[in-house]
Amino acid sequence: MSKEKPKKSKFNLKERIKSKFDKKTKLETDLDPETELTLDEDPAVDLTAKEVAEPIKASEKETDATTKKKKRKLAKKQGTKTATDLKNQEEKQAAAEKEEEVKPLIIVPYRGYGRRNFISCKGRILVDKPIESTANDSRWQNIKNTYRRFDSDEMPNAVLQANYHDYNFVLTTDHEGYYHLKQEFLAPINTSSAPTNSWHTINLELQEAPIPFEKPVRVQGEILVPPTTAAFGVISDLDDTLIITEVTSTVKMIYNSFTKNAYTRPAFTGAPAWYKAFNKGSNGQQNNPLFYVSNGPWNLYDMLTEFMEINNIPKGPILLRDFGRHKGEHLVNYKTHKRQEILNILYTYPKLKFVLIGDSGEKDADIYLSVAQAFPKRIRAIYIRKVNDKKRNERIQQLMDKVDDVETLLFNDSLEAAKHAKDLGLIDAEGLDKVVQSMNKPVPDTSEIIDEEKE
Repeated sequence: MSKEKPKKSKFNLKERIKSKFDKKTKLETDLDPETELTLDEDPAVDLTAKEVAEPIKASEKETDATTKKKKRKLAKKQGTKTATDLKNQEEKQAAAEKEEEVKPLIIVPYRGYGRRNFISCKGRILVDKPIESTANDSRWQNIKNTYRRFDSDEMPNAVLQANYHDYNFVLTTDHEGYYHLKQEFLAPINTSSAPTNSWHTINLELQEAPIPFEKPVRVQGEILVPPTTAAFGVISDLDDTLIITEVTSTVKMIYNSFTKNAYTRPAFTGAPAWYKAFNKGSNGQQNNPLFYVSNGPWNLYDMLTEFMEINNIPKGPILLRDFGRHKGEHLVNYKTHKRQEILNILYTYPKLKFVLIGDSGEKDADIYLSVAQAFPKRIRAIYIRKVNDKKRNERIQQLMDKVDDVETLLFNDSLEAAKHAKDLGLIDAEGLDKVVQSMNKPVPDTSEIIDEEKE
């Protein structure tokens, strides 16, 4: 007969349960928090409570760890954000201080033109960056100055006051810092006090700018109004027509444009005297107007005006274009700048005839012949200077041979062209003699462009 196993006492079971729950007598459950564990309760119920309590405690620990982790991440994120905000605040403060810095601004008036009852001019407002050139400047200095000309700080939305004779205008600059003035007058300006004077003054003063500036900012511009003595006008290209650039060779063009200045860039021999002869006309006293039209950028305006002064070339409006092609600008407008400027001049002076001067390196002949066709009997003569390119010269000659209602000449040098102009009655004998005398000056040699700089 087998022995029965002794039953475990209920007391011992309860004691074991009690020892495990001594540290926490209350069970934090979803049940009533006031419910306490008693030894008289059924152990099965007590075990179930334990099974419920342990997962809850583990969940609480996990929740606490997750919360701490989130807090650490949040603190770290807030710390980074604060540092970034401080940096942005410092940058904004520096930008504000820079804006508050008073800068020297200048008005750059480009020579304009008009009639007694009309004016057309433009200019630009820039931060002043003085550029001084001398005949002894090195190539490197010229390169730096050229860079500075293109690295301009323009002032958009600036307001200036313009006064021309008895008329006042308020002008606002565009996004590139340019101001424009084209205006018809009800009453013509009075020129009786100086009937042979070609140049009139326009006074300009800066009123407002997007940044603080040193006041006052004033300047006088010049407006060309041909006198009644003028018999015709001259419209001339610049590069390879008046000033040696060698556009047909990219390397030489860059060399001449960037490494030289107004003192060292040469004019064609005899050209200044020839243009002077045109200005004086057939009787030496006509004071005929000259206009210079080029595809070059406005950034080179100061260099070109200085070049003309140094070479004693008759003063006239220099009509350039903005550098580059801007978004939204039509390609047709971009390519036809020169032709459009010529048309504007012809429309401004409907009773004046013109002489057109260019070179065979670009499309001058094509443009001039098309203008002559559009304005019959308005073009007295077309002169095209030969460049060092046989095929180009041959093409131009073929174009000119087809024209019989306009005087044309494809010429080698200024003396050949001056003789032709004398035969047409455009210049006088004295003017031709001056050209002959100036031809004795040697033509600068630009063939060697890679010689080492000699400081």
